[in-house]
Amino acid sequence: MRIVVVGAGAVGGVVAANLALAGTPVVAVARGEHARTMSESGLRYESPTGTQVVELPVATSIAEVNVAADDVIMLGVKGQDTVGVLNDLRSAGVTDQPIVCMQNGVDNERQALRLFPNVYGMCVMLPADHLAPGVVRVWTSPSSGLLDLGRYPHGVDDLCVQLAATLEAATFGSIPRHDIMSWKYRKLLMNLGNAIEAVCGREAIGGLLGTM
Repeated sequence: MRIVVVGAGAVGGVVAANLALAGTPVVAVARGEHARTMSESGLRYESPTGTQVVELPVATSIAEVNVAADDVIMLGVKGQDTVGVLNDLRSAGVTDQPIVCMQNGVDNERQALRLFPNVYGMCVMLPADHLAPGVVRVWTSPSSGLLDLGRYPHGVDDLCVQLAATLEAATFGSIPRHDIMSWKYRKLLMNLGNAIEAVCGREAIGGLLGTM
């Protein structure tokens, strides 16, 4: 199983780096200076345990990737870019390959299912950043984050189990979830709480939780 990470920024870059370090075949799809720097110098991966330069194949679009029948596509792009990326995948010949929405928000999976039959949601809890071309950083160790997943709109299949095991071997916690969208909605509410706290203060969060 090869994993194609489309959108190798903060989250996608950390996932791609750890998969590559664990020996999983992976391709990173990125744009602009970030893609150029990774192609020329490797991906600089910073973590609490140190810094490593990860060499991995890099493409600037999915059209440059010769997508195989057993590839898994993991989307790490922002929600506003999802439709364009999905159309690019169709144009590149992607058909039945699994599409894993490694994204915040709760609408990416619905959009993907309009074009592809095998769609998976992923609830991402991964403190990472990407502030310079060719560099990504994760803030936790020894686990790099939590990447629970499940089939959309619900269910668990063999791919969920296999992909979770692959992620576990690459320093992530990953549990197959029958109700993955419930977990993603929970995270959405948590993120809304972050915004309220930033604007109104911690006391506002206590009041909000008291009404739920």
